[in-house]
Amino acid sequence: LNYDQTFGKHNIKGLAGWHTEKYNYKELTAYRKDFPNNDLTDINAGDAASQTNSGYTRELAMLSWFARVNYDYAGKNLFEANIRADASSRFAEGHRWGYFPSFSGAWRISEESFMEGARSWLSNLKIRASWGMLGNQDALSDYYPALNTYNIGATYPFGGALNSGYYQSSYKLSTITWEKATTWGVGLDFGFLNNKINGSLDFYNRKTTGILMQVSVPTEFALNPYTDNVGSMNNKGVELNIGYNDRWGDFTFGTTLNLTTFNVNMTELTGDKDPLYGNGEKTKTIEGEEPAFFYGYVADGIFQNQTEVNRHTNNKGQFLQPNAQVGDIRFKDINGDGQLNADDRTKIGSPWAYMTMGLNLNLGYKNFDLVANFYASIGNDLVNQNIQELYNAAGSGGKVNKVSGLLDMAWHGEGTSNYVPRLSTQDHNENFTKFSSFYIEDGSYLRLKNLQLGYTFKKIPGVNKLRLYIAGQNLFTLTGY
Repeated sequence: LNYDQTFGKHNIKGLAGWHTEKYNYKELTAYRKDFPNNDLTDINAGDAASQTNSGYTRELAMLSWFARVNYDYAGKNLFEANIRADASSRFAEGHRWGYFPSFSGAWRISEESFMEGARSWLSNLKIRASWGMLGNQDALSDYYPALNTYNIGATYPFGGALNSGYYQSSYKLSTITWEKATTWGVGLDFGFLNNKINGSLDFYNRKTTGILMQVSVPTEFALNPYTDNVGSMNNKGVELNIGYNDRWGDFTFGTTLNLTTFNVNMTELTGDKDPLYGNGEKTKTIEGEEPAFFYGYVADGIFQNQTEVNRHTNNKGQFLQPNAQVGDIRFKDINGDGQLNADDRTKIGSPWAYMTMGLNLNLGYKNFDLVANFYASIGNDLVNQNIQELYNAAGSGGKVNKVSGLLDMAWHGEGTSNYVPRLSTQDHNENFTKFSSFYIEDGSYLRLKNLQLGYTFKKIPGVNKLRLYIAGQNLFTLTGY
């Protein structure tokens, strides 16, 4: 339903709507083997003694109501208000509905009469402000995350015989609900010299509450990890866009640079506020740090000689790494308690970038055009899990190929390496089984995402326009990883 009306310099638009969607999934499979030949494809042609079958169904439903109102006065003062209500079948009754309003306003200062004298060089100047909420359920891969479900196929001993039954494999919370992100921001749009130079500057602050995340459980719990609304996260930063476009005769040039900064922080953990671990305790989430930072031991170089091994002791003269040999990794005693154990694990990296950059270039000369798109991520770390096999002589019983040049890369004498430990079929020092900063690498990169060269034919009888082009994607990536 739409509404559009003008009263003098006042313009009002309205919209209201309803949306529903239903997703049904049904699967039925049948299996037989030992067909007489490849020409017989009917399932009945296979050996009946080998037959198996399976099947299941899943359902999802979503119901939404939404409305929007736009108002502007003479194209200078702008206001917009939105409201939407969403219900998802993934949540239990009493928790299905989420309500998400948003508001924004802008003032086009460049259209005011007192800016008349600046219009020869100032094409656009607008300030903006906004506040809004969004709901998210994308973290849920389960169709029924709030409903206890049961698996069949279990057997239980009763009366001296095995009896068929069913079992519960996962714990579900009926109280989970929408993850909500509340964002406010202020911004400035500008343009100069008939918008040859243009851009925007924004400050944003986004707080996400009720984060949907898997909660790890102890082995004694006997069920799989469950999903819960575990806490709040804040992300704030600055986004800058600057563009330039111009033409000189047959030559055209345009470029746009985008910079976005991030500062991500877990502001609250609900419940008992215990840390959240993931990926076999290789990541950790606590209040005051980025979510899911890398968590492990600190690798402090390689023991270069026996003297260094002998000196790595506590104040009682006891070896911190009694199984270490020359060429092994030296691990730090972070808490200084004179022991090397799980309590010495700490933050060793972050998967979060502190800045991303994008650069778009457009060049044209007569009928030729060239487009290039670059993207960069700066400050994020990665786990190089390939090290576990490709650098480890003891990995997989020595039956896996290793990285080329490993004999020279690995420590093979004093001063030869302070990163890759010695090669050995026995990892008594746990160089590779301890998750440590040895596995962490700088994941920053610069990538040419798209490159396209084209030629446009403009004078072909019966054809308004014909353009031929050649394009490539992800043609190169510059990274230390």
